[in-house]
Amino acid sequence: MKKHFLLAVSCIALGSVSQGQQTVLETNKRNNELIEPARFKTVFPFSFTEGSQITVTTYWGKERKPVQLIFDNAAPTSVDSYTKSNLADVQETGEGDKDRLMPTGQKITTHFLVAPNVQFGDINVRNVAFLSTPYVRKTASGLLGRNILKKGVWKIDFENKMITFANSIDSIGPLDKTDELPVKFDYFDRITVKMTMEKKMTDVFEVDFGYNGAVTLPYKQFSKLAKDGYVQKASGTATTAAGAVETNYYMLKHGVLTFKDETYLDFTITSSDVIKDNLLGLGFFSQFKYVIIDYVNKALYLSREKVASYYKTKL
Repeated sequence: MKKHFLLAVSCIALGSVSQGQQTVLETNKRNNELIEPARFKTVFPFSFTEGSQITVTTYWGKERKPVQLIFDNAAPTSVDSYTKSNLADVQETGEGDKDRLMPTGQKITTHFLVAPNVQFGDINVRNVAFLSTPYVRKTASGLLGRNILKKGVWKIDFENKMITFANSIDSIGPLDKTDELPVKFDYFDRITVKMTMEKKMTDVFEVDFGYNGAVTLPYKQFSKLAKDGYVQKASGTATTAAGAVETNYYMLKHGVLTFKDETYLDFTITSSDVIKDNLLGLGFFSQFKYVIIDYVNKALYLSREKVASYYKTKL
């Protein structure tokens, strides 16, 4: 199971970074609660890289060094050790090294550092706590994690590959063409949802936009679920910040997923020899035109329409 940590971001500077005009959103360093409300909204593009993961360009430090990060609500913000070595003004927190457990059961040993500021769109986040992780040769250099994401409301537009980040759901737009997923946010803002698979097995899954598949669960549960179905098997690698590990994958195609009264068809349910968690990932959410993650009101919304490419694959 992933280990998660409550992080403190001391303030967010909001406004037009290029013009140097900023409104500062202060937070309490002890419990990370907002001291004074502020209105903000920014829109910026993203791309799909690293096996169809949401990747955004961020800019670190006074030099605005560009760093590609994967959008991941289920982990802290992080950059790899090579990227960290090229960042200016990074400060130590005084925390000693700790083992962090990956979803595959692998461990990394690292500790938190602090970057003076991280920018994306028109947002400048100051004093960002982040992990320095082992270097793995990939396009993205780390994760845009929950300690930043929890500061507002996010709309991920899969149709146009654009992200909107705002302080309020009112700034995002109407919700009349969406369905609310019955999720729960815990004290650390981890998002979970109770889901029934194949109309016969119900369990709680963590919502993880950093996982590029649709649904995965440990093999013990998967074997019970797929007992009477046709399972495809393949070999490959599972990659985390701890590196790649060889494994077998198991796939049950055309899966049926149900959340309370809403049922969704034709999703691939997977497992592997190394997976330890129940995850509902990006492969599920990216089939919809857009998704809204509302950390302010603890809610998650799905567009009722699918992306055009989804329909094309069904023809």
